Amino acid sequence: MIVALHPTAAVREPALPQLLDSPIVAPVDGARLQRLHALMFAAGMELEPTRMIYDRAYAYERLAAGFGSGSASLRELSIDLFAEFEQSGEFLGLVH
Repeated sequence: MIVALHPTAAVREPALPQLLDSPIVAPVDGARLQRLHALMFAAGMELEPTRMIYDRAYAYERLAAGFGSGSASLRELSIDLFAEFEQSGEFLGLVH
C-alpha cells in the first residue's frame, strides 16, 4: 500500500485578470493611430502605425510632420496624440 506523505489537491494556476482588450499595449489608442495613418495618407505622407508604438524618435517626427501639414484635422489629431504620448509617460521630446 502506498500512502502519500503530502495531501494532493487539485492545483490550479491563478487566473490572470483581463486587463486589456488587445494583446498589444500601446501608449495611445490604436484606432486613433489608424485615423492618423488615414489622414497622413490623404495628405501624401507615410506612416507606420505600429512603429509609432515602440519608436519614440519616429513617433515624434511623424507627429511633427502631421502638425506641420495643411490639414486642420491632421494638425489637431497630431497635437492630441502628442499629448497622449506625454501623459502616458512616453516623453517624445526626450529622445537621445
